[in-house]
Amino acid sequence: MELYGVVTMDIVGSRSLENRPEVQDRLDSFINEVNKDYSQYLAAPINFTIGDEWQLITSYPDMVYEFIHLFQQELWQMGIKFYAGIGIGSISTNLYDDSRKMDGPCFIAAREAINICKNKPRYGRERSYIYSKSNKVFFKHFVKKGYANTVKTNYDEFIIYNLLDKMNQYKFHKQNAEAAITTDINQEKEPYESLLFSDDNYQDKNLKLYALESIINLTIENNEILKSKMTLKQKEIYKQYFNAGSYRKIAEKKVRSISSISQSLNAAEYYTIQRNHNMVRLLIKDYCELLRRKNGL
Repeated sequence: MELYGVVTMDIVGSRSLENRPEVQDRLDSFINEVNKDYSQYLAAPINFTIGDEWQLITSYPDMVYEFIHLFQQELWQMGIKFYAGIGIGSISTNLYDDSRKMDGPCFIAAREAINICKNKPRYGRERSYIYSKSNKVFFKHFVKKGYANTVKTNYDEFIIYNLLDKMNQYKFHKQNAEAAITTDINQEKEPYESLLFSDDNYQDKNLKLYALESIINLTIENNEILKSKMTLKQKEIYKQYFNAGSYRKIAEKKVRSISSISQSLNAAEYYTIQRNHNMVRLLIKDYCELLRRKNGL
């Protein structure tokens, strides 16, 4: 079973934007740019689906959160926010250049995920999948029979308690973790050894999947809160350093000292955000590995 990552994205309050045509033009241009620069990682070109909604599918499912971040950085300076629903799974159709012709569990999960982002319950956040108003990103695959899309049940508490009880059984491989921290979006596929879950852990793989899904979403939510606290100036320097990877290269183009750039990046929690991104990517790799084992692959 080939696993794919699907991300469905939609601009928040797009119909009320005064500069909607400008936003659409810039987004369309950036989509073309991403399609060109990352074509080897995309299973099909990114395209618009309905209205201001766009969708991507990648055969590198661990990269889904990184793709979201590319779009976040592009739209930051315009003050644009968007919902992003992540789905992991197989497809039930052939691959086409137009993702609207494709279907399968990964597309269904992405749709459910973005609906959770858009339709947060207004009654008591303890029954919501998403706790923070700052977070508009959600990852979904596992669906327990009878589960409501936007309402949690006591089953979640059982999941977390069971997970904590099994913490001492996790096999943490330092070498894998260090490799993940240094990787970037251009990493090629390679054989992967599970970081957290090995075959001799507890047997309920559905329980593992749901627990891991919860951890991924918790990490994403905390990271999105950090991003929301950045000022526009911090976001500008953040994006420059993300693309340049060097204080000196930024200092050569802008009237800023290396020390001021460093201070801005630290104030923006750049390094914590990047570590969280790497951790999400690593956890999704683990999720995919566990999903393959569950299906006997």
